[in-house]
Amino acid sequence: MRNSSLVDFIAFRKMITPWIVIYLFWIATAISWIEGYRQLIEWSDLSQQQGSMPNDAQAVVLLLIFSLFFIVIPVVARLFCETLIVFFVMNSSLTDIRSYGRKAIGILDQMDSSLRIINTDVEIAVMSEDESEGWEDINLDEEDTKLT
Repeated sequence: MRNSSLVDFIAFRKMITPWIVIYLFWIATAISWIEGYRQLIEWSDLSQQQGSMPNDAQAVVLLLIFSLFFIVIPVVARLFCETLIVFFVMNSSLTDIRSYGRKAIGILDQMDSSLRIINTDVEIAVMSEDESEGWEDINLDEEDTKLT
């Protein structure tokens, strides 16, 4: 049976929480930008109602509002969301390591079997050379080289 996305989803092999975290980040960023824009408009309206040009203190407040809502809050939200997603990335990496490890063990088992066959050939060849027999006299059938 092939693994499908639906089967992976139902069996909890495919996580949806990372996607939810990503969407929550963008929602939080959008809300921050909207609120920051609203605050900038409110502060500029306040300075216009006073009938004067914005002074240095008001300019600093506007700069702080801009920095807070357009830079700081999205960065903090991003760091928080990345911290949450790290756990899911670790889970995915460990799952990959486990599956690759199983494949590697299978490959190593095959290599070990091949090395045993080669080792058997060398031992038989050495024995025949010690007995003053020629190398060409050694004939191994496939049945002789298979491990049981």
